[in-house]
Formats: sequence, structure tokens, C-alpha cells
Amino acid sequence: MVNRKISNTEYPLITIITVSYNAFDTIESTILNVIGQSYPNIEYIIIDGGSNDGTIDIIKKYANNISYWISESDRGIYDAMNKGIKVATGKWINFMNAGDIFYSSDTILNVSHFFVDANDLIYGKTNMVLPHGSFIRTCTSISSSNPMPFVHQSSFCKTELLKKYYFSLDFKYAADYHFFNQIFGCTTACYCNEIIATYSLDGISSHNSIRVNKERIASNPCWQNYWTQALCYRNYWIKFFLKMLHIDVDVVKKYIYKTN
Repeated sequence: MVNRKISNTEYPLITIITVSYNAFDTIESTILNVIGQSYPNIEYIIIDGGSNDGTIDIIKKYANNISYWISESDRGIYDAMNKGIKVATGKWINFMNAGDIFYSSDTILNVSHFFVDANDLIYGKTNMVLPHGSFIRTCTSISSSNPMPFVHQSSFCKTELLKKYYFSLDFKYAADYHFFNQIFGCTTACYCNEIIATYSLDGISSHNSIRVNKERIASNPCWQNYWTQALCYRNYWIKFFLKMLHIDVDVVKKYIYKTN
């Protein structure tokens, strides 16, 4: 079950953690993407929540390329992520959960020159996938009102920081935001002009934007989070009235995407 790649002193060990639960349709693409990275020193960890849909069979299929994996019940995604942090031995950690992928096979290698001691956090751009297309999300600078201007999958964080703070299980949707808010001001962050991850906007956070932002406000009650929450409610009511008028929301999204 343990098969770590040969250490290369020129490249620090990078830990990639994949969290999954009943992800039969998506986990294989993520596994293939991670083990297909050209970066030569990767520790790959998979934390499964006790899947019963065939996900485990896929994980076992690639066991020789996985450094460590378990399948057991947990208290949610952040509990599973914490389990991965506990067993991680790399200098840096990236979370690439089931269904997510690195933008290219050279992604980690392309950002490897940022893996220097002066940085605690590295973040970059994301290829955001919509039902009818995709777009590249760039990042603003990290600030007290926006300590997480990036998609979590498009970041690498020092393992020692994650082992010090972990993710708070008081948050169901925004524990990652809470973590980055905690470390803001006491760490050094570096933006790299690379597209790091491809991320689908069909995930749990995308469908629970109001709940996500409520937790962000609880962690960081700043003007930007209150403004974002107002936009979330606006979008909710727009969708509500479109449904009342029997207008397909996806058709509207497709039109907006094509005209922008």
C-alpha cells in the first residue's frame, strides 16, 4: 500500500491529498492526473470516507502509485483533509479532491521554483469549468478582507502550517477560508502567474454559496463578505423567479457565457 517515489534532493517532497466519497465517476481522472505529473518527488495520499460505489476498487487499481490511502467514515470533508495532513510528510501540501485535476502534466514542475523557504503559501490561477464552457480565474492580492482570493486547489501551503492549525470542524463549508484567514498577516504568500488547477463549478460549495458565505462572515465579518452575501441572495432570487416563469436557468447561463 505504501510506494513512495524516489527522493530527488533538487526538488522538495510535495504531498498531494485527494479526499473522496462515492466518487466512482470522477476519482480515476484525478488519480491519473496526479500520478502523471512530471514533477519527480510526489507523495500521494487518498483519504476516502467509506465509499461503497466502486471507488475503492479504482483506488486499489492504482495502489502502487499511491503513497498512503485509507477508507473509513469521517465527520465531513475537512475531517478527511485533516487526516491527510496528519500523515503527510512532504514540505508542501496541495489538496486535489476527487473530480479536480491539475491544469497540465507539468503544472507542479512549472511552479517548483516557488518552493523556497521564504514562502509559506503559493497560489495561482484556476481554469473554472461551467456546464457550457470555461474561463480562467485570476487572483487579486491577499488582504484582510480577502485572505483567500484563490481556489483552494490552486494553492500549495507549507505542511508545518497545516499541522499547526488544521481545519476547524466548526465549519462545514468554509474551514479552508477560516484557515487562510487565521494565518493572514503571520505568513508570506507568493502569487505565481500559472494556471494550477481545473475546477468544476458544480461542486458542493457552488451549490451552497449562501451557507458558504455565512461561515465566511462568521470567520471574518468584513465588508467584502457582507457584500458577497448580498450578491448571493440576489442570485438566489433571480434563479427563484426564473423557475417561477419556467425559464431554464442553464439556458440563461449559457446565453450569458456566450455574450461575455
